[in-house]
Amino acid sequence: MKKVTFLTVLLLSASSFAQTLVASYKPVDSKYNWGYLNEKGEILIEPSYKTVVDFNEDGVTPVFDLATKTF
Repeated sequence: MKKVTFLTVLLLSASSFAQTLVASYKPVDSKYNWGYLNEKGEILIEPSYKTVVDFNEDGVTPVFDLATKTF
Protein backbone atom coordinates (compact mmCIF):
# COMPACT_ATOMS: atom_id res chain seq x y z
CA MET A 1 0.00 0.00 0.00
CA LYS A 2 2.89 2.39 0.74
CA LYS A 3 4.28 1.86 -2.77
CA VAL A 4 0.96 2.73 -4.39
CA THR A 5 0.61 5.87 -2.26
CA PHE A 6 4.20 6.90 -3.00
CA LEU A 7 3.78 6.40 -6.76
CA THR A 8 0.50 8.34 -6.76
CA VAL A 9 2.08 11.27 -4.93
CA LEU A 10 5.10 11.15 -7.24
CA LEU A 11 2.98 11.23 -10.38
CA LEU A 12 0.76 14.04 -9.10
CA SER A 13 3.73 16.16 -8.07
CA ALA A 14 5.46 15.62 -11.41
CA SER A 15 2.43 16.91 -13.28
CA SER A 16 2.30 20.04 -11.13
CA PHE A 17 5.71 21.11 -12.47
CA ALA A 18 4.58 21.02 -16.10
CA GLN A 19 5.67 23.91 -18.25
CA THR A 20 3.30 26.12 -20.14
CA LEU A 21 3.58 26.58 -23.88
CA VAL A 22 4.85 29.95 -25.06
CA ALA A 23 4.72 30.75 -28.76
CA SER A 24 6.06 33.67 -30.74
CA TYR A 25 3.60 35.57 -32.90
CA LYS A 26 3.36 38.57 -35.20
CA PRO A 27 0.09 40.46 -35.64
CA VAL A 28 -1.24 40.42 -39.20
CA ASP A 29 -1.14 44.20 -39.53
CA SER A 30 2.46 44.45 -38.26
CA LYS A 31 5.41 44.35 -40.63
CA TYR A 32 8.19 43.77 -38.11
CA ASN A 33 6.93 43.49 -34.52
CA TRP A 34 6.91 40.08 -32.80
CA GLY A 35 5.71 39.09 -29.34
CA TYR A 36 4.78 36.01 -27.29
CA LEU A 37 1.48 34.23 -26.52
CA ASN A 38 0.59 31.49 -24.05
CA GLU A 39 -1.36 28.33 -24.96
CA LYS A 40 -4.67 30.15 -24.39
CA GLY A 41 -3.78 32.84 -26.93
CA GLU A 42 -3.28 35.50 -24.25
CA ILE A 43 -0.51 38.02 -24.90
CA LEU A 44 2.41 37.51 -22.51
CA ILE A 45 4.83 39.97 -24.13
CA GLU A 46 3.51 42.71 -26.39
CA PRO A 47 4.71 42.60 -30.01
CA SER A 48 7.56 45.10 -29.92
CA TYR A 49 10.56 43.12 -31.20
CA LYS A 50 11.96 42.95 -34.74
CA THR A 51 12.92 39.29 -34.26
CA VAL A 52 12.35 36.77 -31.47
CA VAL A 53 13.96 33.50 -30.42
CA ASP A 54 12.30 30.53 -28.68
CA PHE A 55 12.73 30.22 -24.93
CA ASN A 56 15.21 27.55 -23.81
CA GLU A 57 14.45 24.85 -21.23
CA ASP A 58 15.41 27.27 -18.43
CA GLY A 59 12.73 29.72 -19.59
CA VAL A 60 15.21 32.28 -20.95
CA THR A 61 15.44 33.90 -24.37
CA PRO A 62 17.89 36.52 -25.67
CA VAL A 63 16.52 39.99 -26.34
CA PHE A 64 18.32 42.41 -28.65
CA ASP A 65 18.07 46.09 -27.73
CA LEU A 66 18.08 48.20 -30.91
CA ALA A 67 18.96 51.38 -29.03
CA THR A 68 22.19 50.02 -27.54
CA LYS A 69 22.76 47.26 -30.14
CA THR A 70 23.32 44.71 -27.37
CA PHE A 71 21.69 41.52 -26.09
